[in-house]
Amino acid sequence: RDLAAVRTREFTCGNDSIALQYNPARQVSSGAALDEESIRKRPCFLCAVNRPREQHGILYRDTYLILCNPAPIFGHHFTVASLTHEPQDITSALTCFLQLAADASPDYTVFYNGPACGASAPDHLHFR
Repeated sequence: RDLAAVRTREFTCGNDSIALQYNPARQVSSGAALDEESIRKRPCFLCAVNRPREQHGILYRDTYLILCNPAPIFGHHFTVASLTHEPQDITSALTCFLQLAADASPDYTVFYNGPACGASAPDHLHFR
């Protein structure tokens, strides 16, 4: 999605600065219904059978697929989705998460949103 509508604002406090970002395109993702019934009723958009045909990815370590994020928060925003449909839980994936961070460094930052802190797919393991 187009990042042209993104608005940013920077605040400075002493030697530190904070950048705030408002991206109206993220409202669909960040406002998604995440209750168990809603999740159960919708097809998982990270599973291969439900992704758009034109969305291709790059295989990572035979376990994950690196995809362009359709609702980016910045340029070069990727979603790294598990090839298997498993809950969004860092415990079993921490080693791979750290390896991905090492492999992507220093050009990219890797982060994880837990199911209770904004992950729009709490039912499918993924990183960003």
